[in-house]
Amino acid sequence: PVNRIAFLYKFGTFNIHFFKKCFLDFALNCSEVSIDLERILSSKLVCSLSNGPGTDIIGLQFAFKEIGKTFSPKTIFIIIIKFGAWRNTMNSLIESKGNVIPIVGNFKLLQCNIIEFLSSKAENCLKSADVVLMDHAFSSPNAQRVNILEVLKIILRILKPGAYVLFIDTKNKLFYSELLNSFGTYIYGPKLVQVDDLPHNEIIALQIGEKP
Repeated sequence: PVNRIAFLYKFGTFNIHFFKKCFLDFALNCSEVSIDLERILSSKLVCSLSNGPGTDIIGLQFAFKEIGKTFSPKTIFIIIIKFGAWRNTMNSLIESKGNVIPIVGNFKLLQCNIIEFLSSKAENCLKSADVVLMDHAFSSPNAQRVNILEVLKIILRILKPGAYVLFIDTKNKLFYSELLNSFGTYIYGPKLVQVDDLPHNEIIALQIGEKP
């Protein structure tokens, strides 16, 4: 259990701060989106398809906090994930007393392996989403066995006009550019983002005896 806590602390903390850094860079340097931050904040539904599910949502809320903004408590955040057992971990992250800011909104977890099959519930969620978060959504070993572009095409076709897709990946932009440009406007990137000097959570440190 101690090793698991240490791993989740390190994994979760990195993902949260990585997404926060990516979004702040995007929001502060991309003129096309700077005037639309309020539209993102007023989203009724945000869907997460990211690897490290839900950590992107916390990172997004931390990013907005740094620029003096916050989501409405009525915003619904739906985490679409392959493994339903992640629910307890996600709840622990959201409710952690060590959080620098309160995490706002209504959180739900929907179990679905989008790489292999998109359930009707997941499809309906994406159809209604104002914002879709895809941070390394195709980086799992499972994703390497399928045609990633075809999976992404299915997802993009479902989205409603005007939806934001915050897409982060390690592949060259050219791998995705033709597909992305045929479904919408690709407005920022690519850019190398690194996260150094992660913060030390004292509560976790007490639980495991040392800094992970």
